[in-house]
Amino acid sequence: MRVLLISVNKQKSYRPVLPVGMAIVAAQARQAGHHVDCLDLCFETEDQLLIRQHVTATTPDVIGISVRNVDSQNFLEPTYYLPFVRQVVTWCRDLPHPVPIVLGGAGFSQLPREIMAYTRADYGIAGFGERSFPHLLEQLAAGNSPVSIPGLLRWTGDGALEEESIDVAVEYDDIAPVDRHDYDSRYFSYGFQTHGGDQHCVEPVQTKKGCVLDCIFCGNFRVEGRSITLKPVERVVDEIERIAATGGSGFEFVDGVFNLPLPHALNVCREMQRRKIDLPWSCQLNPGAVTEELGDLMAATGCRHVEFGTDSGSDAILATLRKNFRRRHIMDAHQLVAARGLEIVHCVFVGAPGDTPETIDETLTLLEQLIPPEAQVGNQGYISLGMRICEGSELHRIALTDGTLPKNATLGIPRFYVAPGILENPELLDEIERRVTANAHWYLWWGLPRISLKERVTQVKRLERKTEQLYRQALQDRNHDGH
Repeated sequence: MRVLLISVNKQKSYRPVLPVGMAIVAAQARQAGHHVDCLDLCFETEDQLLIRQHVTATTPDVIGISVRNVDSQNFLEPTYYLPFVRQVVTWCRDLPHPVPIVLGGAGFSQLPREIMAYTRADYGIAGFGERSFPHLLEQLAAGNSPVSIPGLLRWTGDGALEEESIDVAVEYDDIAPVDRHDYDSRYFSYGFQTHGGDQHCVEPVQTKKGCVLDCIFCGNFRVEGRSITLKPVERVVDEIERIAATGGSGFEFVDGVFNLPLPHALNVCREMQRRKIDLPWSCQLNPGAVTEELGDLMAATGCRHVEFGTDSGSDAILATLRKNFRRRHIMDAHQLVAARGLEIVHCVFVGAPGDTPETIDETLTLLEQLIPPEAQVGNQGYISLGMRICEGSELHRIALTDGTLPKNATLGIPRFYVAPGILENPELLDEIERRVTANAHWYLWWGLPRISLKERVTQVKRLERKTEQLYRQALQDRNHDGH
């Protein structure tokens, strides 16, 4: 079959992100014998015209739409992406020769039923699209009504939505490598600013699927299941050597956490060292699994930048979040990495379940110790007010239990958990704003101090109500016109 895959992610702040999911699915569909073209809308302005031109040129039998994110996942900077996804689906339906439309991607997998109802696409694939999408193409090519495909969502004749269970694992031996040509070359020339100066995108490298952690706020289990599958070390480093051989300026380990399981991360770094890899790279680290050997290997193989999922400076809150580390581990891991000259970012939450003015003070005090105003350029503290509520997570249950989330609330629009009492405490909000704006290396919201944190919270609550009204109206309109 002829397939057109469209990546609808257009966000370029804090930096543009390559459409890894689309590229992986494209490679698997080609391996199965299908002709695949990719269209990335990230750098485009005339989206509707471009889609029409690509459809005319490629005459696809199926159109797949990759949804990377539902929203910006930032309480203070809420940006909602699903209206654009719905618009793209509408454009694809209005083409002279309409074809089946299939949704997929990490964002879609988080809320598959809500997104199907909102967009009225023909099919959806939650979870591992690299396995299920070729199966869907095979059944469509045979003229069959698709069934028994892991993660598949489809409409029945009476308008009900059926959903298959998601695969729990994927075998890397069966996965074809990504074709670099599926990435728009503009990713690698586009410049963006960080605290470390001018930067460019680098290629992504993944070492595994899944995660060994069970954090209460994470919804990744809806994307990759609750098990973990390790990519063979040799294959990981083969990818890195290919990046170096084709002139890549660096790479990023895009695992949610690179250093868990620790033995796998160590083996990857050892193999990189054995092959004399010295290409700049970055990763996300868990503070509870940083050793001297890991630090030495990372520095020796070209690591320049790490991002810690620090989450809180309070042991009580870390325990509530079900983290595998405590405050002392954060400090030890920071010192170990800093001693090797790497740039460090610490990401923390304010307003997690159980947070109080006292525990928030612990978090900000720790951040002041780790990223003080005199910190070297490139080091940064990134603070999130609130936590995005993911469907089916423990945080979702907590929010329903303590009334933070109304019983009838939909997660089809961005919903955030902020511990009860935090947003209603003007003195605390003023104190948070004062401490954030006093440190040029910290980031909470770009509008501070021009707009106060108190005022911004009021604006966001008003915007959430308006977004929900528009969302529910769109659902009614879709149900009314039958599309």
